[in-house]
Amino acid sequence: MGVRIFFGYIDGVTSSHPVNTAVHNRPAEDAGIKTIPSLDVFPNPASDHIQLRLSRPVSGKSQIVVMNMLGKVYYSKYTPTQNSPEDQFTLNLPGIPEGQYMVVLRTDDFQQISQFTVLK
Repeated sequence: MGVRIFFGYIDGVTSSHPVNTAVHNRPAEDAGIKTIPSLDVFPNPASDHIQLRLSRPVSGKSQIVVMNMLGKVYYSKYTPTQNSPEDQFTLNLPGIPEGQYMVVLRTDDFQQISQFTVLK
């Protein structure tokens, strides 16, 4: 008896073939689908600052948190944002010890997490 692998599920119909869910080759936002912007952190490894870059601008209130892998918070800031072309900014981290860290971007609509390393 063989094992059947299902690749897709649409409107209650399963298929053993990959399912193309694109809607007329339009971007997801045009199709009414919300997408979450990606959050890039560089340089990685870092020393005393990082650059944060979003794949697209966000609007509304947001929070940026930098913490180590044990959850100790080294930086936290709430920022009001508007729809603007600014999608990259520098975050200074003076005195942060060497180690592994996470930067968390929270908004009303999503949360995005990226990891980076600090080396002195």
